[in-house]
Amino acid sequence: MQKGFFALSPSSADAVAGHALMPSEDLDLLQRQFPDCTTLAFADIGAGMVLVTNSDAALEQHALNRLCADAAATLAAQGGLSPQAAMICTADEIRVILRADKHPDDVLICICNPSLDLPAFRAAAQATLSRLAAAD
Repeated sequence: MQKGFFALSPSSADAVAGHALMPSEDLDLLQRQFPDCTTLAFADIGAGMVLVTNSDAALEQHALNRLCADAAATLAAQGGLSPQAAMICTADEIRVILRADKHPDDVLICICNPSLDLPAFRAAAQATLSRLAAAD
């Protein structure tokens, strides 16, 4: 499993309401719960940076930059609305992008197999994103 760490400050690991996991551990836990999710990336789309990744495949920096740019474009305001989530489905993958409630530039980008239990994953991923954004 490939893991990446980018531009995280030491304060990112601060406990949040009894939560003591590091951001990478949060992503590890989510991926263990949902093995059909092959790539997870916590990103700041305002800064255009992927902060932490967890992926079954090695991802080069240009691929991470592309993930972040695609997420920003997908969640761009449409007609005055700024969506909190987006999903892109193909025959080979489901791409889920979730925006943090209180920190709209913080997003969780998830690339998953089509066999994913989407309702269960969405709830768990949103909870993970809330913890990551609060610690950011």
